[in-house]
Amino acid sequence: MIPFLFVIAIVAGTIYLGIWATRMSKTVSDFFVAGRSVNVFWNASAISGEYLSAASFMGIAGLLMKNGYDVLWYPVCYAAGYLFLLLFIAGPLRRFGAYTIPDFAEGRFDSPLFRKIAVTFVLCIGFFYTMPQMKAAGITMQQILNWPYAIGIIVVGTVITFNVALGGMKGITFVQAFQYWAKMFAISVPAFVLMAVYGGYRSQLSSNAEKPSAYPKFSQDAEIKYPGVKKAPANVIAFGPAETRFNLPDGAKLKSIATRRKATPGEDPIAPEQLFTPGPKTDSRLDAGRWVPGQNVAAHNVTVTKNRRAIVPLFRRLRSPAKIELQDPAVFKFPKGAVIPNAPSNEQWLLPFGALSSK
Repeated sequence: MIPFLFVIAIVAGTIYLGIWATRMSKTVSDFFVAGRSVNVFWNASAISGEYLSAASFMGIAGLLMKNGYDVLWYPVCYAAGYLFLLLFIAGPLRRFGAYTIPDFAEGRFDSPLFRKIAVTFVLCIGFFYTMPQMKAAGITMQQILNWPYAIGIIVVGTVITFNVALGGMKGITFVQAFQYWAKMFAISVPAFVLMAVYGGYRSQLSSNAEKPSAYPKFSQDAEIKYPGVKKAPANVIAFGPAETRFNLPDGAKLKSIATRRKATPGEDPIAPEQLFTPGPKTDSRLDAGRWVPGQNVAAHNVTVTKNRRAIVPLFRRLRSPAKIELQDPAVFKFPKGAVIPNAPSNEQWLLPFGALSSK
């Protein structure tokens, strides 16, 4: 009930601002450039609201949690992009007196064809920018209100279209500014609560740095539903270096079983039976990509060999954890203390220029 009330309040506030802005949008300049009369505070809030879009609010947060510090380059660099936008796009447009980039293109080069080309580019950029926002809208509504994915997209898209059509740039500016402060509240309150309970940012960073090889573990018994091959690569479950026990539903269909580490030429192949074995007192077995009955399976960290001899670079045996790719959706059950699949070690997570870069 509480999430539903919050959604209703945000949507109602957004629509109200759009309607209110229609009273102020009386000229072409009002509609396209907010009459060039928005003060610094509201403009900065609106730009910041655009920056804290679904891509930042959900996408960057998820990527950062999964892949570590490397992902911070994304928000830093596209924040810097706003500066270039101001210097090389917004400034020339304002000085030229144009309302849109296609207006500027046609007026500056006296070419209707160039205008059409500019329109095509603007529409393509807008489409690719809107896609993740709409996906986030569908997922959010699906999670908090149990709406069908498509309904969430339609509702949010309708509200946005309504505001743009009625209030123009002035309406959008005030809506974005309003949403910025709403999102800042939504971000900061949980952050302060978490820091009050678990300690500050610096202490957590220091704690992780002291145990570089540690992997995050489940604090209690957990069930995780992984999707099938239709949502690849989200259907991949990559296990950590420690032996991990889990339960799989009877007859869950697997697409492939492999090592997490990509093998190099000359290495001995690692059989699925080396990567996964049934736990004690069960009849589990691998059978044509299917576990029967699939209970209490153990994933292993296998030594990599070449010509049946262990590969030992820098005095440590080279080992490779296991990886599963699911054909159909399945629910995995993990016991308390098991290493969380698909999670990087503390060292990998903290290391700049790590997994997402070319070093």
